[in-house]
Amino acid sequence: MHIKRAEIRSIAEVVDLPSTMSEILEQLGVGNSIHRSTRVAIKPNLTYPFYKPGVTTSPRMLRALVSALREYTSQIVIVESDGGSNAWTAAEAFGGHGIPELCKELDVRALGLTQLERRAASTEIAGKEITLELPRLLLDETELFVTVPVPKIHAMTQVSLGFKNQWGCIPDVKRLKHHFDFKHTVLAVNRLLRTKLAVFDGSFFLDLNGPLAGEPVRMDLCVAGEVGLATRVCCEIMRVDPRTVPHLRLAMAEKLMPHTLNGSDLSRDIFALQRPFLLKRSLCDWAAYGVFQSRLATKVMYNSALAKPLHRVLYVVKGRPRDFEPQW
Repeated sequence: MHIKRAEIRSIAEVVDLPSTMSEILEQLGVGNSIHRSTRVAIKPNLTYPFYKPGVTTSPRMLRALVSALREYTSQIVIVESDGGSNAWTAAEAFGGHGIPELCKELDVRALGLTQLERRAASTEIAGKEITLELPRLLLDETELFVTVPVPKIHAMTQVSLGFKNQWGCIPDVKRLKHHFDFKHTVLAVNRLLRTKLAVFDGSFFLDLNGPLAGEPVRMDLCVAGEVGLATRVCCEIMRVDPRTVPHLRLAMAEKLMPHTLNGSDLSRDIFALQRPFLLKRSLCDWAAYGVFQSRLATKVMYNSALAKPLHRVLYVVKGRPRDFEPQW
């Protein structure tokens, strides 16, 4: 599939969102590349066990996308992994977003990736070979992978956009152990899964912090296109310079994302939508960010006998419920 453009649509006044989504996919040329038996996997952002504006993909947007894709193929599966360190299961997140009802109504499936068969796969990012265990479903049994992220400021990765959402495709609940080399690892996941189409749920963007805390900002937008191009568009809307974001800077170097939007017919639309989004880290965020950068600290904090007591202390300091551990 070759997608050479992006679409920005306002959904503020849209009554029939599935029809609008069908128009978006048609404009992107999706119908030229898939047929009735094309196997499609859709990865929403379910980094919380129930819908939270600016944090997770809205049930309304997901339903519209599935309905639109259902016009082309019946082979659709919605996927997500269990929360980091078993904070919650994918099944619980599916239930909290109305996905079982959606699957029944539209005759599609939802599968938790953590329980599926895996295999090792390797790719090279910036001359570095990365090997990961990923679900066979996504590696070998998917012909079109669609990501449905929420545009966010993120305390660890600065932003969470089109590439970051695929972090949740690593089925291991201890995927935090890869954080010290996040930029290479997350791009390796995207290259191995052949991520092509991104449909951003911009009903709300998340400002100031993330991925769970922060200020949801109502934007009423859908941004869709090739994953790198659509990510670049969201950066422009958020006034985020991707050169200051390590994994996006590497994505540009690896030709997974355009350096500029020069020549794009979206410039005027983007200018009218721009709003500055800024990261404000707390002291605890800075401490966690230090861990995020270190292989040894990551192992101690997330994959050792000290992990649980250290997190209990962290939750007392931050006041976060112990049942919900963020998927940093």
